[in-house]
Amino acid sequence: MQRPWWLLNTFHRPYQNGSWPLNRIHMVVLVGALLAVAFWMALILRPDDGRGRIEVGRPSPISIQAERSVSFVSDLLTEQARATAENSPENIVYRTDQNLLIEQQDQLNDMLRTISNIRNDPSLNSVEKREELVNLPTSSVIISDTLADAILNLNDSVWSTVQRQTRLLFTQALDAYDAEIDDAALRELRTEQLPRWVAGLPQLQRDLVLLLTNSFLRVNHVLDEEATERQKLAAREAVTPVVVDVQAGESIVRVGEIVTPRTIEILEATDTLPDQLSMFNTLGLGIIAAMLSFTTILHISFYHREIAAHPRQLLVIVGLLIITALAGRLLFSSWEAPPYTFPLAAVVLAITIVFNSQLALVCAVVLSIMVGLMQGDNQLPTAVTMLLGSGVAVVLARGAERPGTLLIAGAGTTVATVLSQIGFTISTSIDWQPVVLVPMMTFSLVNGVLSALLAWGMFYVVATLAGIITAPQLMELSHPSRPLLRKLMREAPGTYYHSISVANLAEAAAEAVAADALLLRVAAFYHDIGKTIRPYFFTDNQTGRENVHNELDPQISAAIIIDHVREGVKMARAAARRASSTLSPPTTVRIWWPIFTSLRCVSKIPSILRTSATPARSLSLVSRAF
Repeated sequence: MQRPWWLLNTFHRPYQNGSWPLNRIHMVVLVGALLAVAFWMALILRPDDGRGRIEVGRPSPISIQAERSVSFVSDLLTEQARATAENSPENIVYRTDQNLLIEQQDQLNDMLRTISNIRNDPSLNSVEKREELVNLPTSSVIISDTLADAILNLNDSVWSTVQRQTRLLFTQALDAYDAEIDDAALRELRTEQLPRWVAGLPQLQRDLVLLLTNSFLRVNHVLDEEATERQKLAAREAVTPVVVDVQAGESIVRVGEIVTPRTIEILEATDTLPDQLSMFNTLGLGIIAAMLSFTTILHISFYHREIAAHPRQLLVIVGLLIITALAGRLLFSSWEAPPYTFPLAAVVLAITIVFNSQLALVCAVVLSIMVGLMQGDNQLPTAVTMLLGSGVAVVLARGAERPGTLLIAGAGTTVATVLSQIGFTISTSIDWQPVVLVPMMTFSLVNGVLSALLAWGMFYVVATLAGIITAPQLMELSHPSRPLLRKLMREAPGTYYHSISVANLAEAAAEAVAADALLLRVAAFYHDIGKTIRPYFFTDNQTGRENVHNELDPQISAAIIIDHVREGVKMARAAARRASSTLSPPTTVRIWWPIFTSLRCVSKIPSILRTSATPARSLSLVSRAF
């Protein structure tokens, strides 16, 4: 049965052997592009939460209720209240010119006297009188020849009536509007009031009276724009902000209701508006995703070349980043807990244990930014909290060889998360209450515990996928309860004690040259498990017995000695197929067995040569074998 990570080996082996069609640069670029696209998808995709798309002016496809009680200042209602106050008629200021109508009345009286003088002038004939009337110097009324003839043809009694009615009508018009005539009043006078007041006069007299009166009526009540603007501004500023209270469970919009701007405002205030991205939002997030991917891949290429040189490890790291980003998107769209509950430190801790802390810190920065970008208006607090929690975990998890170390890292994550949230709460909220510390500490504790537990279960999988043996795995392999070690103790006890001695020597040598002492120690524990096939063919287990090789052909003796290495590798592989990989030595440990064995078998060559009939042939055989 093939293991689930066979696909990684499929990519890794041809690349390592040089038969892969892409060189390392192309591989890194391809992986970087994959990471950028995945980050972009994580930022722009919105899982279907059943809310649909809400648009102003269209029927709502769903019903939405408030998930929590909220009090907020409604910008929309406040602006409506200010607009109502601004447009109140009380804010309109007029400027009245009382002298204008008095001057117009005086001009009317002067013109009437002038016409009477011309009519009564005995020195003028009718033609000259008409010319005098037509040429009167007045701008208010133009007297045509026809009008002049009509005035001259009136007898004195009728003309006196026209004069009296004209003066009376003008005065009545002023009194009707308290000598404050605006455009509307003037229009009403000319179309309704004046014709009704002189309706009892004969037609000719009525026409003359209306003509003369209308000609001298003027608007003297006009809008004062500057004063009006000042009044409107004062009215707007006097309006207090409108506060809207929304209760938890209150219906905001129902299916089929037309969505209004006020509906959108309440949905935004209660955080129940479905996420909607514009084209520019999508493009901007794509640029950010590309920059994050470029920075990550560039850092790995320059500062972790050993990882960039192994596609298997590079794909594991990129896969972790992609899975974490997508998991964050899915979780943030559905759960009710605060975003800082997300156990981001678990992934960072796994990278710390399997790879190194420098790479883990870079991944923490990138993933914290990604998580922050998913939070909308709460980007900075979330990103900083995630980064600080993960960073503290990386520092505390250095040399994590026991579960207790991860628990300490989880506790550090909890403390860092709580302190970060307290800092942001105090700095951004004026009336914060200590009661908010209880849920804050609770969710931070959940973050720390989940991070520690998930990291402990995750790093085994990550290490196996990446083909890396970690310190906790080596510690577990060195325990005497492991099947192969238990078999070695029972069936070849002398070899077991010999392996312990070799392990001590290897560990001391590794520490002297700053090598991986734990790896060499575990490799030495297992390097002779092949001897359990024929334990008494090796001097380790011949206590009280005669050396069997004294009776064997040197070639057979050499073959038996050599075969125990191959048999040990077969046993390790068979154990790996039968049980979990953590119960059997991995390749990283097995590659040391021939080295340990070769060093020991060199001492046996003189004995083989002495008992061989053809020493040169035996030496050649042993040399080729080792």
